[in-house]
Amino acid sequence: MCWKTILQQLFKLKKHSFITDEPASAGFVTCSVMTIKLYAARKKWDLQEVFVYITYSKKHSDDLEMDLDTPARFDHLHKKLKFLGNLDKKQVQRLKEIAAKCPVHKTLQSKIIIETEIVSD
Repeated sequence: MCWKTILQQLFKLKKHSFITDEPASAGFVTCSVMTIKLYAARKKWDLQEVFVYITYSKKHSDDLEMDLDTPARFDHLHKKLKFLGNLDKKQVQRLKEIAAKCPVHKTLQSKIIIETEIVSD
C-alpha cells in the first residue's frame, strides 16, 4: 500500500484539474487565485495568469520574532504570488493585498471553532 497514492486527491474544476496531497493548501490556493482573478477582471487589468505557491511548516515563536510571555510553536503558511501580464508595480502590490482578502485567508487568520457532527439519512 502506497500512502502517497491514498493521500492524493484529484480535483476537477470546469476545464482545470489538479492532484494534491495537501487539501487545506489546495483550498487556500484556489480561493486566492479566484479572488485575485475576479478583482483584476473587474478592474480590467491585463492579468493573464496567477501562480500561488503555499508551503506549510511548524515554526517557533522565537523564529518568527514574536514577543510572547510563553514561547510556543505555530502553524506557518508561506504564500508566494507570481503574476503574468502587463501590470505596473502599484497593480502588483494591490493584487498582493487582494490575495489576503480571500475568505479562506481571512478564516485562517481568525480564531475559529470547528464543530463536527454525524448526520444520518
